[in-house]
Amino acid sequence: MKPLVLKMTAFGPYKHCETIDFRELDGRGLFAISGPTGSGKTTIFDAICFALYGKASGEERDDKSLRSDFADDALHTEVELLFEAAGELYRIMRRMPHVKKGNKSPTGDRIELFRLRDGREEPVTDRQMTTEVNAKAAELIGFTHDQFSQIVMLPQGEFRKLLTSDTDNKEKIFRKIFRTKRYKDMEAILKEKRDRLQEEWKEAAGRIAWQAKHLRESLPGLSEELAAQLSAEHPNPSVIIEGLLAEQERMDGVNRTLGAEVRQLDDRLRKLGTRLSEAKAAASLFDERQAKKAELNGLEARVPKMEEIKTQVRKAGAAARIFPLEEKLHEIRRELADSEEKYRAAGQEAEQSLRQEKQAAAVLEEVNAKNHESDIRKREADRLEEARPLIGRKADSERSLSVIRETLQRLESEIRSSKAVAEQLEAEGQSRREAIKELDDQLEGEAEWHGRLGRLERDLELLESFAELNAKSEAAVSEDQRANRLAEAAEWQLERIRRERRDGLAAELAGHLHDGMPCPVCGSAEHPAPAGGQGRNEDLPELEDAENAWRKARTQSAETAANVRWLTGQKETLAHSLKERGMEPGEASMLIGQRRQDVVGCRERIEWARRQRELRTVLLEQLADNERKTEHVRQHLLEKIEQEQKLLLEKASTEAALEEITSSIPGGLPDLKSLDSRLSWLKNEIMEHDRRRAAAEKGAQDASDRRKRAEQLLEFSAGQKEKHRKRTLDAQEAFEQAVGRSEFADEAEYRAALLSHGRLEELEEEVRLFDRMIHSVRERIAELNQSLHGKERPDLEQLSLEESACRTEYESAREQLIRSQALLETVSKGIAGMREAAGEAEETERRRGKVSAIYDLLRGQNTDKLSFERYLQIEYLERILVAANERLKELSNGQYELMRSDRQEARGKQSGLGIDVYDAYTGQARDVKTLSGGEKFNASLSLALGMADVIQGFGGNVRVDTMFIDEGFGSLDPESLQKAVDALIGLQQTGRMVGVISHVGELKSAMPAVLEVSKSKAGHSATRFILK
Repeated sequence: MKPLVLKMTAFGPYKHCETIDFRELDGRGLFAISGPTGSGKTTIFDAICFALYGKASGEERDDKSLRSDFADDALHTEVELLFEAAGELYRIMRRMPHVKKGNKSPTGDRIELFRLRDGREEPVTDRQMTTEVNAKAAELIGFTHDQFSQIVMLPQGEFRKLLTSDTDNKEKIFRKIFRTKRYKDMEAILKEKRDRLQEEWKEAAGRIAWQAKHLRESLPGLSEELAAQLSAEHPNPSVIIEGLLAEQERMDGVNRTLGAEVRQLDDRLRKLGTRLSEAKAAASLFDERQAKKAELNGLEARVPKMEEIKTQVRKAGAAARIFPLEEKLHEIRRELADSEEKYRAAGQEAEQSLRQEKQAAAVLEEVNAKNHESDIRKREADRLEEARPLIGRKADSERSLSVIRETLQRLESEIRSSKAVAEQLEAEGQSRREAIKELDDQLEGEAEWHGRLGRLERDLELLESFAELNAKSEAAVSEDQRANRLAEAAEWQLERIRRERRDGLAAELAGHLHDGMPCPVCGSAEHPAPAGGQGRNEDLPELEDAENAWRKARTQSAETAANVRWLTGQKETLAHSLKERGMEPGEASMLIGQRRQDVVGCRERIEWARRQRELRTVLLEQLADNERKTEHVRQHLLEKIEQEQKLLLEKASTEAALEEITSSIPGGLPDLKSLDSRLSWLKNEIMEHDRRRAAAEKGAQDASDRRKRAEQLLEFSAGQKEKHRKRTLDAQEAFEQAVGRSEFADEAEYRAALLSHGRLEELEEEVRLFDRMIHSVRERIAELNQSLHGKERPDLEQLSLEESACRTEYESAREQLIRSQALLETVSKGIAGMREAAGEAEETERRRGKVSAIYDLLRGQNTDKLSFERYLQIEYLERILVAANERLKELSNGQYELMRSDRQEARGKQSGLGIDVYDAYTGQARDVKTLSGGEKFNASLSLALGMADVIQGFGGNVRVDTMFIDEGFGSLDPESLQKAVDALIGLQQTGRMVGVISHVGELKSAMPAVLEVSKSKAGHSATRFILK
């Protein structure tokens, strides 16, 4: 952790908002904190500790006494710290509640912890509550408050605790720093796993017993020996499997006999079914011929109607060929009307343009009559330009005098304002205090919004996880079902190959049997029905491949089933968590959208609060500025009075010069303003005359051009009108001739025959469809007559009775075969299940023994009775002592050396983490508590620096980037002091920040930077960095 910016408001001796920006050190890692006693040096350490942990840095200071006695009642006591940890920026703020005047209980308590990324603040806890923020801050820093006080910040009275603390305290420190707690946790995990494996072994043994019971209840007619094994309290899997294999072979023979009978019946049933199907097909043809004849009679009744429609279609086609001529006639008539309208408009345009030409000529003549008057005005303007310089000097003097008078008025106003500045500043200060109080009231419930945001984000996370897990669970169930089907198929394939192999072996054996010779299997000398047929007894690789495929499919099925169980458990756990938070898992999809909207709303409210906090900080800084500005008010007032006296002298001088210029101007001439006004009017009149003359000339020319264009347009429109009239007569004649040549008697009959394009197509399609239908029906009747020539309708009832009787006999035989096959399948599955349960029990027993051995090793079941965690902590302590002794030997001139002690502490516990000091002068080791004050300081400093070195090199998530030391150097002699300073300088060269509070002058002069804490006469303090 490295502090960047510290803000203290109404904290200790700091009255307002005091900001310490450690970034001003600019790479200077070592600095002293200097100031008179009671100025607030140790308060800086208290503020850092209070921001991180809510406590002061030392045990002697009460947290409630940290509020400034100088602060206004409306101002809250708070500390804000911007710091860096593990490469991330964080801001933490704590506000201390206090009882305001007129209140009975304290108010204003608030706490915040945010991560800063891309200019935005993100909460790092679900709720902005003290317990959650304290836990998260300790996690980010890597230390508790006590550990922080012993390793990073060494305040007065706490500096020597790490050196002299007992084993339990060191164990807690080491467990957090070096993360050895995972080995302690691993002991519990291994114990839990060992116990779980014991339960799994018991479950596997129980599955063997269950398999035996299930087989005993499911298989009738078993041998006495096999039934006895299945009924035993602790069944023997090997014996049971051997008995089941014999039973499997017997049942397989029965299945073959039943199978042959079923196949014979099936063949007979298929032949009867074929005859019945052919008879049904012939009967359907007789039925179809009768239906087609009825359909043909209906179509022939519609023939007269179709003839009428054909006549209508023919006439409509003839009318459609004449219709384009009629359309063309109407179009040409419209063009004729349009040309006549254009001719009329062109005539009107010609008359209007002639009138406009005459008007433009009259206007030009009127403007030219005023040319003489415009020349007179030009000569007057030239005379006024010659009189401008003298009048201009007078105008300049008048403007200067006006500026001086305005400046005097402004100074008088500023002087009055300056006299009221002190009162105004006080009013502004009071206004800002009220604004700060109002902001505090607005931000009072901000912690609840942060807490609500954390809860909503947690709800959203659970809901999204539940939805994702639900989708994965559904996919896993489908995969498990597929794996089960594959396993069943592989098992069926394996049994088929085994059965064929057994049949082959039996056939081969039967080939060598002779009457009177005993059977090598059953011992009988009679062989009434030896096995026949040919089996497969040479495909051993195929059998092995089938067994491998079956084992692989069974393993895959077990894995998918385990995945389904795991996903189901995870889903139930999430569902339970959702219900505990008041949400129904079945409404997860709907709640996700609601929670997202709520999260956005909370973030907007928190962002608004952040802006209000920034405004509050600005108001605090402005309040401090008000007090400094008051001191400058009187000096500012004196400066304004001096400026007023100088301007009064300048005013008198300017008035005298203006009077002299006025007396020198000849009479009869106006002032500069009047001259400019007259001159401006003359120039405007001249310019207006020139503009009107140019406009009149242009208007006359434009009017002449418009008249010529209008006459040309009129002539062209007349020609177009005559052309369209002739075309209309021609189109009328062509249309009348087309009607006369057609089959229509007149135009009325032609118009009656017209049909729309869509209607005509509908009628044509209706005719075509009717023709195709009647043709198709006639052809189908001819085909059926030809197919049924010489045939009679079959007797379907007799054939159906024969087929039904055969089917009943077949189904009875097949049912017997299925029952026999089911018993055989039960035996096969019983063999596989018994093998699987026996294998699982053996594997579980092996894993349990391995886990138990590791558990005993880790928890310290050895000759030294030393756990693995304590062994690692001793190793880290040895490394720390090595690093510490490098500095202690230098600080003590080689006299002292720290060493680990195995002595027993209270209650006879073996320590292993105790520390003794070896004195080279006496050659003996003794307790570190026997060292003097200065010696303990050197030993504690060496141990703290050694601890920092080891932690920095450990590479974990705990880094010691900062160290603060409060006092202690006063007990050292000059030589030891110089050595301590050299050690600190060497430490800051490794990139760490080291701050030291000390009144020793030699120590402060050796530091590259000093944080100076000054105390005002009023009692409150301020800080500033002095860089060397």
